[in-house]
Amino acid sequence: MTSILDLHNVYYYPRFELVLREDGTAVPESDPYQLFQPKKQPHIDAAARATLSGAHTIIRSLPRSYYHQLVEYIPRLLSLPSNQPLHLLHSSPLTPAEEHFFPHFLPENTSPQAVAVDTLYHVERLLLPVLPAGTSDGDIPRPHIDALRSVSIPVRPPQKQNRIYITRRSQAYRRRRHVVNEEELLAALRPHGFKAVALETLSISEAVELFYDAEIVIGAHGAGLTNMIFSNDIDIIEIHPLPEGENHFNTLADICGHRFYQWRGKQPYIHCNFSVEVAAALKLVERISSPVGQGAAL
Repeated sequence: MTSILDLHNVYYYPRFELVLREDGTAVPESDPYQLFQPKKQPHIDAAARATLSGAHTIIRSLPRSYYHQLVEYIPRLLSLPSNQPLHLLHSSPLTPAEEHFFPHFLPENTSPQAVAVDTLYHVERLLLPVLPAGTSDGDIPRPHIDALRSVSIPVRPPQKQNRIYITRRSQAYRRRRHVVNEEELLAALRPHGFKAVALETLSISEAVELFYDAEIVIGAHGAGLTNMIFSNDIDIIEIHPLPEGENHFNTLADICGHRFYQWRGKQPYIHCNFSVEVAAALKLVERISSPVGQGAAL
């Protein structure tokens, strides 16, 4: 489970969610993906300075996608102590996921505190929650998943009726892992009961309910697949641009008890847009899907 580093007289730079020791070296647990590069140091050197007295905490790191929020950052709240006043630092507005889960997981003694993104803060005491190794690869502690589910899923049996295709065709996603022949793919999937869903148009509660009632989910490699944690015993097809690697959704599906399949492309980079071999993808769908019945539509 989560542990906590109790740090004293450290520096926090919100733009990079980076914690620095007094000698200027980074606390590695604040940069789990090792994204900080020396060329960014001038940003820190030029930053305004301020001091924060008392005890504070942070849960965010980089990157900040929905996947990382749900499986890495929000579960850090579960380890915060409840016996002392704390300020939770954040330099941008709370995300929809944070707004959804904070009322359930934020200890009563902890209050959010907004800070300036480009100020270097000297923090008298900083409690830094640290997740177990492997979390970033989808190896998420089952108690964390159970905690997220316990405050989110409907209090009723799942209906197992939704056949979901996660679309990335909105302007925000068209530059990264967009299926360029998506209309051709959807034309093949619709007779099997699938409907395209743009998850960015849904609230967290709406997405939870959609996936709670899911039967089959298809989507390009991306944060939307994280919602499988709210599903029960479903089939998942990940459309992946790379020929190999990046298997954390496979690991997450195993932990959740789902059946997991992949269609793999031949792109050189994870963020490339790509085309899907529709016949091959449809063959995979037909292999796992049952005939469409009365309840198979979204």
